[in-house]
Amino acid sequence: MKKTGKDNYSFLAIFSKWARFFYLLFLKPKSENDDLSRREFIFNILFSSSIFALVILFIISLFRLFFTNESTRSRGFTPDMIFIVLLFFLVLFWFSRKGYFQAAAYIFLALYFVPVTYMLLKWGANIPQGLLMYVLLIVMSGILINARFAFFTTIFLCSVLGALSFLQINEIIKPNLYWKSESFKYVDFIAYATTFAVIAVVSWLSNREIEKSLERARHSEAELRQERDLLEVRVEERTRELKQAQMEKMAQLFKFAEIGRLASGIFHDLMNPLTAVSLNLSQVKEGGGKEEIKAAQEYTKKALAATKKMEQFMEAVKKQLRNEENARLFSLNREIRQAMEIFDYKAKKAGVNLRFIAEKEVKTFGDAVKFNQIISNLISNAIDACESSATQKKEVRIDLKSREVGILLLVNDNGCGIKQENINKIFEPFFTTKKSMGLGIGLSSIKGIIEKNFGGTIGVRSHESEGSEFLVSFPLRSGQ
Repeated sequence: MKKTGKDNYSFLAIFSKWARFFYLLFLKPKSENDDLSRREFIFNILFSSSIFALVILFIISLFRLFFTNESTRSRGFTPDMIFIVLLFFLVLFWFSRKGYFQAAAYIFLALYFVPVTYMLLKWGANIPQGLLMYVLLIVMSGILINARFAFFTTIFLCSVLGALSFLQINEIIKPNLYWKSESFKYVDFIAYATTFAVIAVVSWLSNREIEKSLERARHSEAELRQERDLLEVRVEERTRELKQAQMEKMAQLFKFAEIGRLASGIFHDLMNPLTAVSLNLSQVKEGGGKEEIKAAQEYTKKALAATKKMEQFMEAVKKQLRNEENARLFSLNREIRQAMEIFDYKAKKAGVNLRFIAEKEVKTFGDAVKFNQIISNLISNAIDACESSATQKKEVRIDLKSREVGILLLVNDNGCGIKQENINKIFEPFFTTKKSMGLGIGLSSIKGIIEKNFGGTIGVRSHESEGSEFLVSFPLRSGQ
């Protein structure tokens, strides 16, 4: 009768279920340590196999006793002896499954040692099967315990074998050497082959478990390496974020400090329009006739112009203090002029002439406050460079050009210039050549703004004692 696929599936399911039950009950190690778990797993396999072999041997001995009428006492172990050993193995296996694996392993090796030594004592110290069993015992000692124990086991077994050989050579004991006169039989081949197979299986199990442990170790090492790399990336990103936040905070503080330093100049410049407003308004009050009315209108016009100038000053100052994002279409020319108005007093005090050259009015879409921060920083640095220079005619020139590829902003000064060894460092955070008033965050901050907010670049050309030229370029944007 042909089996169906469903029958095969049911058979496989039942076999898998029983195999899992057998693994959980007899083979699954209970040690938490990886090395002990590997040894316990091999021990459980050997123990289970030994119990299975003893059961088979017990059945065979009973068969030979009752059905062949052959005496087994002269050439082997009797069924009662095998049963006692089997019972002892079962108790020891239960002892091992209760968590006493290492103690059970020592007893297990001792159990193998006793019958093998009895075999050598009874049938001669040179019986091949006994010698092979000693080899197996050494191999199992190294696998179940450790290499050191295997070394001491080898020394011990050699000592026992030497003692048995001495007793046999000096005829103190007389073993049964009947097997020497018998011809080689298939049963002898089976015994040797079985011993070889057991040694090979034990070695294979050990190597297999070691390879699995090494594979887990390599996998864990790879995961740790990957985790370390990810951690380094996270730390680097977090460090960069913290550094950027620190830079922004310091830039904010630097901006307030710069405004405070410029306050005297701003108030000085505000005094002129305020005085003009006051004088013109006072002239309006004193007028009476037509000529006076016409003059009053002129004075009023001048007063309004002065008031407008004050508004421009205040707007420029507020632009410096604000920090919110405000993307819109704005005039670069207007932002540059406002920045020049803020630094006008500082420039006059340093004897620096500010000059702005533009081919036409240029408008772009972006954050006007951020652009104002860029041009203000470049103008301030240029004035400082001129102030430190011995040049008689000090000048800062701002050129604004619009090209097909984008916008080009150049800020030139004829100041002290930059040393060649410092050219590549000036955009690094906290690098400064200003001994008393520099924090080293201005150029680094505006470089980030140019790249991040405007998608542009900044470069510099400079020669010591001749001046510097900063070149800012970014694409022209009409809107979003």
